[in-house]
Amino acid sequence: MKLCIICTTCLLLFINSRPYSQNIYSTRETETSEYIISLLGIKVGEATLKKTSEIKNSQRYYHLKISGKTTGIAHLFYNVSDEWATHIDPQSYFPILFYRNIQENKYRKHEIVLFHRQQNIIEVKNIDPTTKQVQSIKKYTVKEPLHDILSGIHILKYKHYDSLSNGSTITMKGFWEDTTYTLQIRFIGKEYIKTEQGKIHSITIAIFPPANTIFEKNNPIQIWFSNDLKRTLLKIKTKMTIGSLDVNIKK
Repeated sequence: MKLCIICTTCLLLFINSRPYSQNIYSTRETETSEYIISLLGIKVGEATLKKTSEIKNSQRYYHLKISGKTTGIAHLFYNVSDEWATHIDPQSYFPILFYRNIQENKYRKHEIVLFHRQQNIIEVKNIDPTTKQVQSIKKYTVKEPLHDILSGIHILKYKHYDSLSNGSTITMKGFWEDTTYTLQIRFIGKEYIKTEQGKIHSITIAIFPPANTIFEKNNPIQIWFSNDLKRTLLKIKTKMTIGSLDVNIKK
């Protein structure tokens, strides 16, 4: 089992910005949320989402980071400690830099992605996990600026869903590693859900990744945000052929 928060929170949310670059709520400067990850109803890990406002080289940006790890018995069979982060331009909401540091058993991957929006180029640097030296650099030309997986979530959270009717869908393009994908996001509606923080009114959406044999066809990735100005990520349910992988917010 390859457990990391990307499997549930992000999972191909590499969203093209144009449908979301306008008409979004003002975002919070800082936020922190903690989550429990369960597979088939059994706790297998924990995850933390943090957002801060920072300044580097006179440039202000949002630093959004997700870290995930296995816990308990799952940790004995599959040792995971992953970190994903992005630097987001607070004016355009486009990413400036994205990185991921993956540690899963003996597997290691350290990657830095630079977004050159003016040139429509995405530069991917693979870093040696031991020496911290750059092993390879690849550049990809894209037709328009794209979000990384975390900045895509950030935009998705603050979308004005009041203008959408239940069941409406949006087709979007996304970029992951070296491939462009076409995704569908469906607005399911609004409902109350039970959480460890109580009963909360939420916005529900579903993500449809490219056709594959991993996910079920009916709302394969379902996400709940609180229906308020905070837009807290409350819950994720990923329906896979092996069973359900769930992420639920802690108290």
